[in-house]
This record gives sequence, C-alpha cells and structure tokens, in this order.
Amino acid sequence: MKVSGLECGALLDPERPAHAKMGHQDAAIVKVEEQILGPPPQGVHPTPTQSVGEAFRKREAQGLRPTFHFFNPLPNQKGLQSAADSFNLRQFRHQVLRTDNDFIARLGGRRYGPVREEREMSGSFSKAEPSEIDFGFSTVPLKEKQSLVDEVFHSVAAKYDLMNDVMSLGQHRIWKDALVGELNPRGAWRHLDMAGGTGDVAFRIARRAGSSARVVVSDINQSMLEVGERRAEEQHLVEQVSFKQANAESLPFDSECFDGYTIAFGIRNVPRRDIALREAYRVLKRGGRFLCLEFSHVDVPILDKIYESYSFKLIPTLGGMIAGDSASYRYLVESISKFPSAESFKGQIADAGFSRTSFIKLSGGIVAIHSGWKI
Repeated sequence: MKVSGLECGALLDPERPAHAKMGHQDAAIVKVEEQILGPPPQGVHPTPTQSVGEAFRKREAQGLRPTFHFFNPLPNQKGLQSAADSFNLRQFRHQVLRTDNDFIARLGGRRYGPVREEREMSGSFSKAEPSEIDFGFSTVPLKEKQSLVDEVFHSVAAKYDLMNDVMSLGQHRIWKDALVGELNPRGAWRHLDMAGGTGDVAFRIARRAGSSARVVVSDINQSMLEVGERRAEEQHLVEQVSFKQANAESLPFDSECFDGYTIAFGIRNVPRRDIALREAYRVLKRGGRFLCLEFSHVDVPILDKIYESYSFKLIPTLGGMIAGDSASYRYLVESISKFPSAESFKGQIADAGFSRTSFIKLSGGIVAIHSGWKI
C-alpha cells in the first residue's frame, strides 16, 4: 500500500482518509513540474585514479531539476486576496512538505518539524553548517551528498537484499532479528521504519507485533520503496505495512505519532544526522523508543584486520560481479569506516533529546544496536 497522506492517523489506519488538515488561511501550494526521467542509472566503475565521489558526479543524472511555480491556492474565493508577485514565502518561515507532485508550504507552527530558515525554496544552507561533508573517503559539497547517495541506492536497489546476504554472509538476518527482539513490539503498535525501503525490518516488526500493528516504511529513495512494496504484496502484509517517500531530516508526520522508530544501516547515509535524530525524537510518542542498527568498529584483535581486508578488497569486487556496480559498494564500505564510534554516536543520540541512551555490540563490534527513549 503506497501512502500519499500526511496525517499520522491516515498513515497508520488504511480505512481513514489520507489527507492533511489545514485551513485555507495558512497554506500555499507550490507546483512542481513533472520530472522527465531518463534510463535507470548504470553501474559505476571508477578508474584507479578516481575517487568514488568523482565517479558519481560524472555519471549523467537520471532526472531533471524541478522548477517551482508559485500561485495563490484559492484565488476565486470570496474574501481572499491574491498574493503580490513579489510575495516572499520565506519571510514567514515556511516549511516545505512533499506530497506526491506538490509541495505544501505551511505557515508558522512546527507541526511537521523544525523550521528550516534558509533551505526550503532556494536549496541554500545555513552559515552555521559546514559547506562540505564526507562521501565515503571523498569530500563533497553538503548540498550534493543526498543526490549522490540517491544515485548509489537507485543503482543497487534491485540487488540490495541479495548483496546484504553476500556481504554479511547472512549475518544481517540475525542482526535484524536482534533489533526487533530488542524493540519487542506488541498489540496495536504504531511504528516508523526509516530508510527501510525494501521492508526487511518492517516485515519482522509487523509479524512480531501481530495483525493490529501498523508499520510505515519511509525512505528517500523511490527505487528502494518499489522493491519493498512488491515484497509486501508477495508476503501478504499490505494491510499492516505502508510505504511513504520522505527525507529523514524533514519527516511529513505529526509530532508524537509513533510508539517506535527504527533505522537499520541508514543513518550513516543521512547528510545531517543531528537533524534526523531530532526529527526521530519529534515523531515519537512519550515513552517511545528509538533503535538504530548500524555498522560500528570491530574491537576484537585479528578479526579487525580480517574484516578490514574483506570489506575493502572483496566487497567492491562482489558488488561489481553481482550488482554490476563496484563504486556503490566501495562507497558503502568507506561510509562504514567514516562513521563515528558507538560511544560517540551514543552522545549524538543524547544530544537530540533522548534519555537512557545505550548500545549493544554484536559480532565482535561489526555492528551495534543503539537505543534511546523519549521520556
């Protein structure tokens, strides 16, 4: 089931109409021209002298940049005035929400997340933020990282689950089972699985909690979501699991909407983790739990050397052989190496507002399950 609504209740209850509640006095619509997509991105194989970032930036883009057109949403209703041509939406601190082919720019309030002062319409970033950020071992402009990450996952979506099995020697299944066991969902559980495109974690949660549970799978990458939707139909879980394209940094959900929030192997790909963590905190109910399954740093002698050699020498080669894209898997390996230590990331979770933060390391430190509570 693909979800297009913005309301928490509509997302979690398939019988309830999926639409946003807002009065005509506090909304403006920004139409987006339809994107004309080219053929799916091809595998990337950087030359020995190229970094992963350079290889991805030189690949031809799949879609055109959207063009924005502003217009008065209700120009003909009595008592309402059209905005002047020079009307500046940003001066009123609008927030931009994606809903299918439109962006809804909502006035004032913080209903859908923290206000982004310089970002919504222009794509510019606050001066307080760094201008560059890591993309694997490369350094790229902050505003480019998300599109580069999107290219990676568009490329690997079809073979993503197979490559997970190959790369982890099947261990990812055990790690995800441990994540859901730690969550222990039950009854009428309402859950958000972020960056969960193919549904692997969401399906486990739905089965564990029972038929009255509702799980929303959210991912910024539509290719990954399409794989998940097909799998949900195959596994007869469309009544329990829904799918919503969204950015972890600006979630289109009501505050205090979910009992639980999980993100497995996705947080390291988010350009601004601090904002994504604050958004996770916002959408959780009081007493709700945040859990993150992510690669960590091996702390077992000898195993650390074996793991490093396997990761950097074998995984990109397997990615080229199985998925036809060695560069994407080289980026994924590099991004693991650049991710902070478990102790450091625990501090970032606490900084977002979570209490009782902790982590559990699995498989000698290859991965860690991070936990935080909204109290």
